Amino acid sequence: MKNIFLLPLFCLLALTAHGQSDKPSQQVVHLKNGSVIRQATSLKHLDSLIEVKTTDGSVFRFEASQLDKFSRETVRPSLRQSGFFVGFDMGLGMGRSYLDVPGNDARESSFFLQMTAGHQWNPKLNTGGGFGIDHYGVGTFLPVFGRVSYAPLRTRLSPVATLDAGYGFYTRALNGDPAPNQTVDGGFFINPAAGFLVRTGWRTNLSFTVGYRHQAHRQRIAQEWGRDGDVVTIQEMVMRRTSIRMSWTF
Repeated sequence: MKNIFLLPLFCLLALTAHGQSDKPSQQVVHLKNGSVIRQATSLKHLDSLIEVKTTDGSVFRFEASQLDKFSRETVRPSLRQSGFFVGFDMGLGMGRSYLDVPGNDARESSFFLQMTAGHQWNPKLNTGGGFGIDHYGVGTFLPVFGRVSYAPLRTRLSPVATLDAGYGFYTRALNGDPAPNQTVDGGFFINPAAGFLVRTGWRTNLSFTVGYRHQAHRQRIAQEWGRDGDVVTIQEMVMRRTSIRMSWTF
């Protein structure tokens, strides 16, 4: 008889939980033999039996005399296992810009923002690509790159290594028109990095990495040089930075 009176309590707990959306929780059925049925969605009393259905479609039947109590427990956040992801990066670079003229280099800081997307193959490995905006002293670049990321541990906190490689575009829209006798191009971009990854739950990851950021840059300058025509001077510049990056993926 006591177990029959527990059935309305099950319904009451379900309604109460429906109104509490701050922390996801699940209905739990406890049996006297120590068994526990989680993620219960419905409960029926069938003569001397009780039938419990769960969110995954499973059905459990047991004697009413075996029912002990109902409870609710907070659902632990699920860690990302696989699937499509989207991410955002922001970071700071500190280093030097080198021009192929002896002694012509400068110490500079830079900052960058990036958006990434791709596929997580398992909890350790994901691949994808992205684009961003990267501001240096000589101008602003738009890097387009592929990315590989590997976190060797399946725990919530894991070391992580990443590699970005692609091309950084130098655009007039962001930098204005160059001089009439000047042509400016972007160049090869690469950014290997390592740090640690925090799997925060609900399929969201947060990472902090330190690495090396390399962006090549070329200028062509045409100069009048006598009756034989113009002489074109090509200047190669490389921006080398120690990068500090924070990334979110979800």
